[in-house]
Amino acid sequence: MDKTLSIKAARVERGYSQEALAEKLGIGKRTLISWENGEVDVKPVSMFALAYVLRYDIDDLRVPTKKFTNKPHLKYSS
Repeated sequence: MDKTLSIKAARVERGYSQEALAEKLGIGKRTLISWENGEVDVKPVSMFALAYVLRYDIDDLRVPTKKFTNKPHLKYSS
């Protein structure tokens, strides 16, 4: 393949709904949504499962990176 596809684009191209692909992978729909939105890292074993189910070479799938904010998570008091 000449270009890489996002998880969502690959899912849509193969005709899967989020619910159907999540069920096929044995994960929750919310987990799949988090992967598609780059909210959590996709573990390597999960990427292999995605590639297998979607019938793509693993190198053809692009993993979104986590979205970071500049907001501090902890507040320190003095």
